[in-house]
Amino acid sequence: MLAGIGCRSCKIKAVALGTPLTLLRTPLNNLRSLDGLSGAAEQELQIIDNSADYLDRLSKELLEFIRIEEIGQVSLTLHPVDMVSKLDYVCFNFSEAVRNRNLKLDLKYPDKKVVVNADDKALDKILNNLIHNALKYSDTYIEVALEEKDGMAAVCVRNDGSPIPENMRKEIFKPFVRLKDDNPHYSQSFGIGLSVAKKYAELQNGALSLTGAARTEFCLMLP
Repeated sequence: MLAGIGCRSCKIKAVALGTPLTLLRTPLNNLRSLDGLSGAAEQELQIIDNSADYLDRLSKELLEFIRIEEIGQVSLTLHPVDMVSKLDYVCFNFSEAVRNRNLKLDLKYPDKKVVVNADDKALDKILNNLIHNALKYSDTYIEVALEEKDGMAAVCVRNDGSPIPENMRKEIFKPFVRLKDDNPHYSQSFGIGLSVAKKYAELQNGALSLTGAARTEFCLMLP
């Protein structure tokens, strides 16, 4: 957890990243609108554009992390949310990415309405992070299961990729901790997502934990 001077330092770095990115966009767009650019030049501009997008996501994630870590910087509005409808919506949004990786995404839920008291945007961020991580590390399938446990709703996201090593299980929710992956395309991350997701769960009177040892499974509990 960052605090005090370290927290302010991250905020300064995030803002410092965002300012030149804004200045970069206009000349980049102007160059792309020019006639007669060669294919090689178009490719180079696309690389610059992709790199700018990457840095833009980094600065936004850092700023969000700082807002959550600093008390009073996040305001949530809790209200009843239908978890079955929410999971249907979120999983549908990942359907194309799942097909592109030749994976199977299986959504399971009880044959009744399950309602939680949550903030829509914060809940979306938690679920998107958990499914996105499963998408990166799974081999063939992802399972999203909703059930009720001890008066709370439990959403467990599982995948059949390599389980998280024992020495990383206590570290995985710490900011800037990343798992190593042989595929650089899927290992691009900043190590902030799970830390932010856990904090959002706690701010909604819930919890997010890593469960199971034989496979990777994250469970979100909400009242």
